[in-house]
Amino acid sequence: MKLRHKHVMEEPLLSPAPLKSWKSRLAAFFSKRMFGLVISPISILYTRNPALLFFSLKLESTFNGKLKISEREKLFIRLLVSMQNGCSFCGDMALAHAFQKKVGRDSFVALVNGDYECHEFNDAEKALIGFVNQRMQGFVNRDRVQELRTYYSERQIVDIGWAIAAECYYNTLALTFSIESNGLVAAPDSEDDAGFQGRTRSGKETAALKPHSAVEKLPSLASDGNG
Repeated sequence: MKLRHKHVMEEPLLSPAPLKSWKSRLAAFFSKRMFGLVISPISILYTRNPALLFFSLKLESTFNGKLKISEREKLFIRLLVSMQNGCSFCGDMALAHAFQKKVGRDSFVALVNGDYECHEFNDAEKALIGFVNQRMQGFVNRDRVQELRTYYSERQIVDIGWAIAAECYYNTLALTFSIESNGLVAAPDSEDDAGFQGRTRSGKETAALKPHSAVEKLPSLASDGNG
C-alpha cells in the first residue's frame, strides 16, 4: 500500500545531520523503541533546533490528553489531513499509531482506499470524515456543518478544528523539508510530476521503497481483520 506524496521542493533543503545533542539522541532512542528506526525529522530538524522537538511534544501532549474526541477519531483526522495535503510521512505515522493502538485496522485501510462509506464507520464518524475532507478541499457546505453539529458538541468541534490545524503544521514542515514516509506501514507514492517521480531525498533514482526490517512487526495494510 502506498500514500500519495506531494513534492514541493525540486531539491531538498537539508540532509540528515549527526545527532550531537543529548536531546536529539534521546529522541532517537525512543523513536527506535517505538518504531524500530530513527524517524527522519529527528536527524533533519530536531538535531538542528531542539526547540522544535519540544513544540512537537507539546502538540502530542494535547493530542493525547486534552481533546474530547476518541483516539480513533483523532487518527482519522490526522490521516485524512495528511492524505489531502499529500504528506506521506505524516500519513504513515498516523497509520503506524492506529495499528499499534489497535483502533480498527480495516477502517484505516478503507480511508487509504477512499472508501468513506465503509460499514466500519458509524454515522458520527462518517460525518467527521466528510467534514474533514470538505474542509481540506477548501469549502464546507451547510449540510455538512449541520451534520457535524448533530453528532459532536461545541467543545468537540473546537477540538476537531484544532486537530486539523495541528496536523497541517506537521504536514507543512515535512513537505518543506522533503520528508517522505519512513515505510513504517505505507511507502510514499510520488506524484507524477516530471523530475520528481521515483526520486529519493538525495535526488537519485530509486527502486520502490521497502519497509525497514526493524518495523516489520507493524501489521501490513494488506493484512486481514481488525486491529
